Amino acid sequence: MRPLLFAVAFALSPAILAQDPDLQNARSELAHVFDRPAGTTIGDEQKTRLAAFLARWDGKDLGELGYAPALQQYLARDVDGAVATLDAFLDRHDTIAIVEHRTMLGRVFLNAVSVEGRKEEPDLVKLARWGERMTRFYPDTQMLLRMTAAVSRNLKDPLPFRLGVARGVVLADLEPKSKDEFLRALYAPAEGGDERGGATTPALRLRPAPAPTRPVVEGALKIGDEVAALEVVRTINAASFDLASLRGKVVLLDFFATWCPPCRAGVPGLIDLQRQHGDDVKLVGVTRFYGRGMDFTDPAAARPHGGKTVDGLDQAAEFTVNETFVKAFGVDYPLVFTTEAEMRQRFGVTAIPTVVVLGKDGKIAGRVVGGGESAHATLKEIVDAARTVAR
Repeated sequence: MRPLLFAVAFALSPAILAQDPDLQNARSELAHVFDRPAGTTIGDEQKTRLAAFLARWDGKDLGELGYAPALQQYLARDVDGAVATLDAFLDRHDTIAIVEHRTMLGRVFLNAVSVEGRKEEPDLVKLARWGERMTRFYPDTQMLLRMTAAVSRNLKDPLPFRLGVARGVVLADLEPKSKDEFLRALYAPAEGGDERGGATTPALRLRPAPAPTRPVVEGALKIGDEVAALEVVRTINAASFDLASLRGKVVLLDFFATWCPPCRAGVPGLIDLQRQHGDDVKLVGVTRFYGRGMDFTDPAAARPHGGKTVDGLDQAAEFTVNETFVKAFGVDYPLVFTTEAEMRQRFGVTAIPTVVVLGKDGKIAGRVVGGGESAHATLKEIVDAARTVAR
């Protein structure tokens, strides 16, 4: 039944998009953001086009194109953020509409399976879900078989993971013959195949993303520029906010939103980073009114992604959502609402999370776009360097 439902949903996707001319245009644009000469890799030009596309649709519902932010996270090597974005998207939708994007995001799940499968106590539920999704979207069946064999060797009970992989290939965009061959190979080791013995395939490692040296938006503040003030609309955890009062400290401006999975996932690490440096480092959350968010009013809602997604919010309701977020996540630093123009045109923020680091002299010492371990490691390096520079 499920493969049939998937096939029907996939067949209907263009019709659904065609009902909304804006979404139809968005799909056409998104399908061409990575256009480039044959044989070349995605470069700055394509990344800039993707950033511009996401900026135009910021705060709007992309529907079946809602996986698009994960493309930017993938290119920024933010695997944790990309997985969270894709999991949330695929809970509501059945497919990724554009072939090249399916392959790119299939690699995200391939890497997630590799990393999780080599943990001392891997999460079998995650492995089953991600195993299904990597085989649905990543077309290299030989790589998938090698990964499945390597991870299965490390599991006390590989059955849930293998079942997820099998479900994924049934749903994949492959010829029936290729699916049959894959499934036979998948279960061949149980009959004495080549899974016995041998070394575990090493985890696929993504290189850390270097901190961007300049913003994408022309005319925005760049590294070395002084930041004297931040436009403030409303505040939480502070009666008022004056950036100038933090001169002499290293300041982290965390541009985020409650609806953004990698933003939420990164908050505990930012809190720890501030605490490690005491009064020398100050953290400031910066957001704006998007009209949506994730509500953590229910105290039983799991952090960071177990809240209730809410849309169509007026400013008063969204402010309340952010207040509950602050309480749920133990945020003890100021949260500042600013304007879209301040974020994009002045600070050059085209994707969130973005952390802008101000040195003790009030000048931009660096910026980190995206979340995950590599982004956090880069941020720590920038903070450590900024702390050693006298004001």
